[in-house]
Amino acid sequence: MNEELNSAFRNFYALKNHYETRNRDKRVKTCPVCKQKGGAIFTQSKNKLTAICGASKPCRFHIEIIRGMSENIRDTFNETNAEFIETRKDIIRRKLMHIYDDSDISDIDDIIEMYNGISTYRSELQNDLHDRITNRRNTGSIKEKQTELSQLLSVVSDKISKHKEGVPGIHDIITLYNSDIVPTANAIRDLTYVTTYNYTSPEKGNPLYDPDDNVLIQKRYNETSMEIQISDPRVISNVVTK
Repeated sequence: MNEELNSAFRNFYALKNHYETRNRDKRVKTCPVCKQKGGAIFTQSKNKLTAICGASKPCRFHIEIIRGMSENIRDTFNETNAEFIETRKDIIRRKLMHIYDDSDISDIDDIIEMYNGISTYRSELQNDLHDRITNRRNTGSIKEKQTELSQLLSVVSDKISKHKEGVPGIHDIITLYNSDIVPTANAIRDLTYVTTYNYTSPEKGNPLYDPDDNVLIQKRYNETSMEIQISDPRVISNVVTK
């Protein structure tokens, strides 16, 4: 996200929070920029954020951000795959009709060119979808962190051996564990799994209660990680002066 977008988002949410906090219990609300009576109007829709002065003679305060459009990559792949199949059927049908009744297929080259374009896009989506589901994009970073963790554990093992021989060093081991090993292990977990949480059983009395039910849930992808951007966000206005 570029600085223009960052600035607009910061201004919108900071002023919205300030406005709602300052005017929560007031009957007469004021604009957070010009302080006129009439307040401000903050609106949030799926694809747009807007904020304007609400006074009868409004000041220049005007924030407007187009969030951009995104969709689930699985839906995009399914739609593209359906188009791929239908276009292939159309090509086969046209060629068969030409063989049996000499139908005109002068536009067949254009259809084949379109089919090849759809096929290329379909393959790209399929590879991207597979990478997201398996979280394969982080494979290189995971291997680097695993190597780093292995080296840290070797250092700890060496220090433990020396400690057993009477060489002081238990404090160094504890420090190394807390400052390096734990963060590295957590980094591997976060790179491997998009979602990590503990599921615990409902309280007693709930029909689903199970005293032994405490499960670690880890997922390599979630709905957010399946989203692809189909149009970029942009700033229409970011005026926060009177």
